Amino acid sequence: MAGRNRIPYWVKLLYLAWLVILLRSYWIYHGPQNLLWLCGAANIILLFALWRESALLMSSQACGVVLVQLLYPLVMFYPRHRVLRAVFRPRQSVNATKAIAAPAGKAPRHSRR
Repeated sequence: MAGRNRIPYWVKLLYLAWLVILLRSYWIYHGPQNLLWLCGAANIILLFALWRESALLMSSQACGVVLVQLLYPLVMFYPRHRVLRAVFRPRQSVNATKAIAAPAGKAPRHSRR
């Protein structure tokens, strides 16, 4: 089995193409600093993990990012939920998503350009 790729080549190319489109749109609309967020860095690290077929890199992203990415929509859509308030500080969870959830032109002053 030596010399055989465990991950098909087309999967690697498809992920590479998707990541190029994603990074280009992030760069244009949000600037390069947006790529430093946890999910942006995880996408880039996952690209290296796919091409190297590194189980360590893939599992590090699964352990470090999946929980955050699963909790983010809950905090985003239910900022006043009592369980979430018990786990997170309500002020932080509301402020972290206020700029995203606000209607156009109503974003908090600190997040406007």
